[in-house]
Amino acid sequence: SAAWWKNKHNTHHAVPNEITPQDFKAVDPDIDTMPILAWDADMLSSLPKEQRGFIRQQTKLMFPILCLARANWQHQSYLYASGQKDGRRRHDEMVFIYGHYAWVLALLLFAGGPLKALTFYAIATCVAGLLIAWVFVQSHNDMQFYTSDKSQDFATNQILTTRNFDCLIGSKLKQYVVDWFAGGLNMQIEHHLFPTMPRHNLRRTAPYIRAMCCKHNLGYVDYGLVAGTKVLLDKLHRIALAA
Repeated sequence: SAAWWKNKHNTHHAVPNEITPQDFKAVDPDIDTMPILAWDADMLSSLPKEQRGFIRQQTKLMFPILCLARANWQHQSYLYASGQKDGRRRHDEMVFIYGHYAWVLALLLFAGGPLKALTFYAIATCVAGLLIAWVFVQSHNDMQFYTSDKSQDFATNQILTTRNFDCLIGSKLKQYVVDWFAGGLNMQIEHHLFPTMPRHNLRRTAPYIRAMCCKHNLGYVDYGLVAGTKVLLDKLHRIALAA
């Protein structure tokens, strides 16, 4: 659903890593994963201790849970599209959603029997979910969280809650390989500051953005993909111990 994605992603860009000051619940939909994953220790207070079982194991469970990300987004997309009040928009989106799944089902059944089709679709959905979500969580989830009453100006919020991976570090070859793998999503600082900029221009702006961050004492964080994953898992481990 295009409407679901625009609503979800535009909200994320407006309030990255924001939580409510009263009960520390997610305002940013991209961190709304309780009670399965807690990305910040303050979010634990929104959940009774007896309901924190998943969170205590979240370091081990993160990658298996990410495998379900695409299926979850498909489910959310369907619910959002089917629940729209605008009848014409709802009708148009549902026609395309049903048409998409009918086409996918026909291709899978043509390529093999029902069991092969189901197996392939399940594996493809899990692998796609893992890869997409792995790239997504690199960008924000181990960075600064803030409550809405402590929100700062637009640029500061974006920079302090966002990081890159393999943008201005490592060899040129590695950077281009990661650009291909992540589809440009490894340059999230630039993307969040200039959301409408074509992604082939993001790398050109990166040195200027880094210089601006240094000038104004704002951290410009750029990890390698493996190192960034370790930093994120370390944070999840600390939160799991606190749960």
